Amino acid sequence: AIRLKPQHALAYNNLAWLLSTASSEDIWDGDRAVALAQRAVRLERRANHYGTLAAAYARTGRFPDAVEAQVRAIAKLMADSSPEAVVADFRSRLSLYRAGKAYQEEAKR
Repeated sequence: AIRLKPQHALAYNNLAWLLSTASSEDIWDGDRAVALAQRAVRLERRANHYGTLAAAYARTGRFPDAVEAQVRAIAKLMADSSPEAVVADFRSRLSLYRAGKAYQEEAKR
């Protein structure tokens, strides 16, 4: 998708999310995830893209950067009057980053 539409922020964001939050360590690539997420944010400054950037920073151990990106994501959600359940999910990840932990999705079977 990135090769076909290099200006498609969602494609960068989705790949970055996978590389930073996958349940398998074999998939993780924090440095690549950061680069992809930064590109997504440059293309579209959306809450989800900042959230992915935060997850990527956390995967690389850059927790202060992860906190800053997640705070930006939450601010965007609040400005957009997003549902409280969505904001709560972003806040729970912020707590992880503040504790020096990366977010990881559960394996789906």
